[in-house]
Amino acid sequence: MSQLSPVRQLLLMVLLAGVYWTSANIGLKFAMPAALATLIWPPTGISLAALLIFGYRLWPGVLIGAFLAEIGTGIPVSASFIMPGKTVEKGVPRQSGGDVAVGMVEAARFAVLRFGGGRSAEHEEKAVATLKARLEAEKLTAKGSPLFAYYDPPWTPVFLRRNEVLIRLQKNTQ
Repeated sequence: MSQLSPVRQLLLMVLLAGVYWTSANIGLKFAMPAALATLIWPPTGISLAALLIFGYRLWPGVLIGAFLAEIGTGIPVSASFIMPGKTVEKGVPRQSGGDVAVGMVEAARFAVLRFGGGRSAEHEEKAVATLKARLEAEKLTAKGSPLFAYYDPPWTPVFLRRNEVLIRLQKNTQ
């Protein structure tokens, strides 16, 4: 294939980003709401075909289209990190934007239950109920609201996802 001019390459990138975004929105119409997964995902074929036909230099168009499709879902993105106390004492990087919150969580014991499936209220409620029933059976007292940990990237199939619910335990006074 002949070399693309920079202007034509830029136009093809913009076109590819637009087509990717449009086809992603069509694919998301068939998504299962609780699992955020769809069996129909046209952007994969479109981007693969474009890269095979026009060359790898159009990859920024795929990246931009995927980014626009992702932020268009309206799903908030969050992340949490746990740092050991000694590391925090030495100093951790400060946040640079107003959207980042840094907080300290006191050391505690947690009861943890691993559960699979997508990130949905139904899965969370079932996991919390299971863990609370186990706590009652073990005569342990929960303290505060449950925390949820989701470890997998979004492209992990729902049936392979690893999630956890964590419930802080009350200190024993025995």
